[in-house]
Amino acid sequence: MICSKCGSNCADDTKFCPICGNRFPVPGEAPVAGFSTAADNVSQSTPNTQQTYNQGYGYQTNPNLNPGYNQYVNPGDINEGNLPDSLKPLSPWAYLGYYCLFSMIPCAGIILAFVFAFGSNENVNRRNFARFYLLMLAIGVVISLMFMILFGSLFASVFREIQQNLPHGGYYY
Repeated sequence: MICSKCGSNCADDTKFCPICGNRFPVPGEAPVAGFSTAADNVSQSTPNTQQTYNQGYGYQTNPNLNPGYNQYVNPGDINEGNLPDSLKPLSPWAYLGYYCLFSMIPCAGIILAFVFAFGSNENVNRRNFARFYLLMLAIGVVISLMFMILFGSLFASVFREIQQNLPHGGYYY
């Protein structure tokens, strides 16, 4: 079924258009006051080819719903060159450089990772990498503490056993 307001192609069993929210008529149901149904707004004109093309991708085809929104976007036109700077991906060399920056400079690297992770920076990918680095650092610290406690208690118990089994109560005279 085709929506009469936005021209999008919808499944036959839907009650509302997923693009514009237009209510479709239900067989055997009386029309609700205040709602216009697709049957009330049926126009005899067919949608243009650009609307028909965009229907399959679910893009907005009614400019009145969101003024200023570029409604005719071909998915093939989205590439790294026309993304905004805040969404551009980092190269593998950038990831390596940020990793070296965070890990090789002891205190300043961690402070810089916090600044990139929680500050207002311009690249989402750099922010997410800094958050990943801090998360891995926290997990590493927790695992290291667990091993230190485990091996420290093991060493203390072995040392206590050795000391108790020495002659003269564990003291040399």
